[in-house]
Amino acid sequence: MTWLIRVPASYEPERRYAAEVLFDTFLGLRAEILVESRSDTLISSTDSKATLSVADGLFALPQQQWLTPESVPVDAVDQWQPGEDNLAARLVDERIPVLFGNQRAGSRFHLDPDGHAKLDLDVFGTVFFYLSRYEEATSAELDYVERYPFEASIDYRAKTIERPLVNEYAELLFVAMLRIWPDIKRRSRAPRLLLSHDVDLPFRHAFTSAGRMLLSCGADCLRRGDPAAAFRRVAEWVRTKGGNRQADPANTFDAIMQESERLGVQSEFNFICARTHPTMDCNYDLEHPWITDLMLDINRRGHRVGLHGSFNSTLDSSRLSHEFAVLRDVCARLGIDQEQWGARQHWLRWRTPETFTYLEAAGVDYDSTLTYEQSAGFRCGTCYEYPVFDLAGRQRLKLRERPLIVMDCSITEAMGLGMGDRAKAAIQKLKERCFMFNGDFTLLWHNSRLSPPEWQLYRAVLATVAT
Repeated sequence: MTWLIRVPASYEPERRYAAEVLFDTFLGLRAEILVESRSDTLISSTDSKATLSVADGLFALPQQQWLTPESVPVDAVDQWQPGEDNLAARLVDERIPVLFGNQRAGSRFHLDPDGHAKLDLDVFGTVFFYLSRYEEATSAELDYVERYPFEASIDYRAKTIERPLVNEYAELLFVAMLRIWPDIKRRSRAPRLLLSHDVDLPFRHAFTSAGRMLLSCGADCLRRGDPAAAFRRVAEWVRTKGGNRQADPANTFDAIMQESERLGVQSEFNFICARTHPTMDCNYDLEHPWITDLMLDINRRGHRVGLHGSFNSTLDSSRLSHEFAVLRDVCARLGIDQEQWGARQHWLRWRTPETFTYLEAAGVDYDSTLTYEQSAGFRCGTCYEYPVFDLAGRQRLKLRERPLIVMDCSITEAMGLGMGDRAKAAIQKLKERCFMFNGDFTLLWHNSRLSPPEWQLYRAVLATVAT
């Protein structure tokens, strides 16, 4: 069965992208997109005369309002309860926010006796809004490292960051279609655990000078009131500088890989390939023997190497391309070959739509930057990997986004949940919501953030993920 999706003539590239990704990536259904003179989106099949009309919202905007702050929903969005319309979809909550279209209460799904139905929910526009990161392209707000701040987002205002709304909207569309075509079969998918580790600090002491080490000792004593930590720091520094890399507390790579191997999953380690900021970037050389030995060990054990774009590469296409070329060149000389290469920007620095296009130009296959430092959850509204859209060039790119759901320091520090049961429960909840939709639970844990309490939390999190 082939599905026919008839869309209005306005915003044709954007509508095509939303329909193609929604049907192929999210629903696993084959569809043909037809552009017509109409005011709604009409779904039909080659095997039936029944139809489903889906309301317009975002794409109904006049051109002069497109990509303006006024086009972004405010926090006072409507709430709809699909169960009251006999749509039994997999949802995080019985009510779902309605971001676009008619803001009203009451029924939003109508099925006529002749098999024609109407869904008064802007599924396609909302999917596009989240996947393209539309709202970020409309805002000039930036945080202390020039990122789009969580507090500026609709998810912050509407308290929806912990909901994969794109997946929920896709489910609502699917159950509406099932009411009309009850024999639909869609492609199955399995949940995945995707572990990654940004190598900001491969070794705490190996590349640290004696002067900087002594300054840190002073901070241990005066600021943190912990002279014992200063003594440990000196002892570790001396042993590491003497050639004992196992003495370095940030060298947790073997333990990380052991845990991943025990679960039967790959870990991905993202390396910084340039120093473009004197304090924000790394202090290691990618070609240092300890780093190349580490990369070889990662590859030998079946794990992956990726790019960690430097602090100032976010808005510099040539710099980002150069850094990826450096990584590929070093890997080629080491005999490391991968079918797919991933990336994540250092400090999660990102600008929509520029960074998408720069990663595409560099030749990266997928990115996994998009979460907020201030909150774990669903910045892209989904737990599925998906092809991205360039809002400026108005075209679908080859690059895929692999949304990051949880970063370690977001949970333990920014959200203030510490390293105990509250943090574990928050991560477990997000994992369950990813697996509810057979999606990807993407977890970032830095190798340098595995002190004994953090290590205990990391292992506890992996134990819950594996169950």
